[in-house]
Amino acid sequence: MNAVVTMVEAASAIILAIIFLALLGERLEGTFWRRSIAFGLVFAATGILVMLNPVELMNGVRTDPRNAVVALSAALGGPVCALITAIPMIALRLHFGGVGAVPGAAGIASAAICSSLLWYVWTNYLGREASQRYILYHSLSAAVVPALVIGVMTAVPWEIFLKSASLFVPVNFAAVLLMGQLVIREHQRRWAMAANNEAQARLQATANNAPGVLFQIARSEDGQLDLPYISDGARRILDMDPEDFVEDPAKLARLISRKDGEKLRLVLEDSAETLEPWAFEAQCMHPKGRILWLRAVAEPRGCRHDEIVWDGFAYDISDQKRSERMKNDFISTVSHELRTPLTAIHGALGLVAAGGAGQLSAKGNSLVSIAYANSARLVRLINDILDIERIESGRMHFDIRPLSIRPLLEAAVDSLSAYAAEHEISIKIEETAPGLVCLADPDRLSQAFLNLISNAVKFSPPAGTVRIRIAQRAGRARIYVSDEGPGIPQEFHTRIFTKFERANFSDNQKVGGTGLGLSITKAIIEHLNGEIDFRSTEGGGTIFFVDLPGFPAMQQFGAERDNRKLASA
Repeated sequence: MNAVVTMVEAASAIILAIIFLALLGERLEGTFWRRSIAFGLVFAATGILVMLNPVELMNGVRTDPRNAVVALSAALGGPVCALITAIPMIALRLHFGGVGAVPGAAGIASAAICSSLLWYVWTNYLGREASQRYILYHSLSAAVVPALVIGVMTAVPWEIFLKSASLFVPVNFAAVLLMGQLVIREHQRRWAMAANNEAQARLQATANNAPGVLFQIARSEDGQLDLPYISDGARRILDMDPEDFVEDPAKLARLISRKDGEKLRLVLEDSAETLEPWAFEAQCMHPKGRILWLRAVAEPRGCRHDEIVWDGFAYDISDQKRSERMKNDFISTVSHELRTPLTAIHGALGLVAAGGAGQLSAKGNSLVSIAYANSARLVRLINDILDIERIESGRMHFDIRPLSIRPLLEAAVDSLSAYAAEHEISIKIEETAPGLVCLADPDRLSQAFLNLISNAVKFSPPAGTVRIRIAQRAGRARIYVSDEGPGIPQEFHTRIFTKFERANFSDNQKVGGTGLGLSITKAIIEHLNGEIDFRSTEGGGTIFFVDLPGFPAMQQFGAERDNRKLASA
């Protein structure tokens, strides 16, 4: 029993080495040689300490957990570390002498060699990180290999050898397994802390260099609002220390007007009830006196004790607001300063072309006709620009009502009859769902139909036919407009509804256009809660189809009556 206690006490000395290495920590994480020498010296000192407290079963037979020290040295530091550890331990064992000196020294050498080979295979050949399985293999190596070597070389009686082996084999195994796991876990802990610190630093750097301000707003159970976090972007945008806002959130509230502050409070209360994200725009007074526009977006999440936290991002939209103001000024200029005189010019040129100013010469009549056509094109372009701006800004009024689709299409076809005749195109309307009614704005839907039908006429070859079909599909009204034109190039399919985009055809000059018609049509259809799409193959024509919300048939009569009034007007 005393022998077991002595072995355990000797093995516990290894803990000193492990604690020392843990205290040194990252200071040993240098080059391979620096780590190997440092580990080797620490384990060599530990091995000498262990060998000074052996169990002597007979004169010259010293039993201790020295091979556990060598195995841990190789497992944690590699071959150079094992060599630095093993040499003084072998020398010390030979110095002690006795019948077990040479076998004992050979046992130390075999433990160092076997563990070094295992280190090489595991780290270099397999390319793996140290793990619990890795330590288990070293534990088996430290227990089995020296025992085999000593068993082969020893000259002591077998009962003495077996008694000695019964002490050092389990102690070596247990010591390597337990101490190795301690080191591995400590290494994993340091790695996890380093990874966490790196992630925190990376996140902080990202937050501080983001083109805005990352923030958190916390709402406690009693409704109190706090700012637990605000990124360094506040310093860049608002020229204020983020810590000032964290310590006194009221400073942020004082940057916006009382009215906007009340709106933000209502937004937060609504988001707290519904747990829905929110967006908010407000004017802020910069500490240096200039006005900023900020937009904030945030998403809520629940925390403990009924606390709600919003993780959000705020950014400067002052340039965007200035651009919008400039755009609105431009639209106003186009509307009042350009469209009005241009309309007058267009009207005057029309009168001159019709002979209102007397008979013109052939050359004069040709020049007036060119000017009249180009003024009409400019008027259409300005009207299209104004339309798309009104739709995008939400200032275009939509009067949604039940409408019979066929009369609206017939009115559009009638208004384009001269244009179709000029291009030698016939237009046919087919109706597979008679009396179909939809919910739409008559003026805007007519504008969309005119754009689609005029496009079909424009791109159809002479003597071609444009077909319009009215159908019902899944409870919705569907209108097809097809032509026999060249089709839409495949590379243009994704851009067909983009503003100012026009496909490249060989006869592009003949068809003309502003590139806004389909963009306006799509915006109108979507504002009517409808959808628009197309199918086209090069050389095979194009089919546009529009889906609109249907309307119960029992209200069809009233819709047709409204359409008749509209037509008579």
